[in-house]
Amino acid sequence: TGFPLVNALQSSFGGGTQDGVIMKFTPSIGSILFSTFFGGNADDACFVANINPITGDLFVAGATASNNLPGNTSGVIDPSFNGGVADGFITQLRNNGTAIIRTTYQGTAGIDLIYGIKFDRMGFPYIMGTTTGNWTVVNAAFSNVFGGNNAKQFISFELFL
Repeated sequence: TGFPLVNALQSSFGGGTQDGVIMKFTPSIGSILFSTFFGGNADDACFVANINPITGDLFVAGATASNNLPGNTSGVIDPSFNGGVADGFITQLRNNGTAIIRTTYQGTAGIDLIYGIKFDRMGFPYIMGTTTGNWTVVNAAFSNVFGGNNAKQFISFELFL
């Protein structure tokens, strides 16, 4: 209660004990341009944000225990919650906060958290995070196989269609 909602895409708390929040300020941080809850029916956390250099869209990533995050999931890599305690997620929003374009889950049956998102010069996002599950390694020149299983940290290239 009391969170300052301004031009919110999600004006009510989603569920669980916490929701993520997304806020955009004026350059002087003198006022809020938009602020919104972001979450589904369970606990959600937004850890990182970045602007796509080609489209100008805002990408937010984090972790969720929700199976119903807001955003279109058609044509994304992983449209469904994968189980376990938490999955990572990536959500693409209009830079002005007027629309959620799409959301994808990224996870295993373990605990998956996304702590970083960056873009290459072509505008393709890369995510970084941790997992307690077995992260699939595909087309990688390098993979860190520790103890005979997949490593517990990952860098992943995300292709939004």
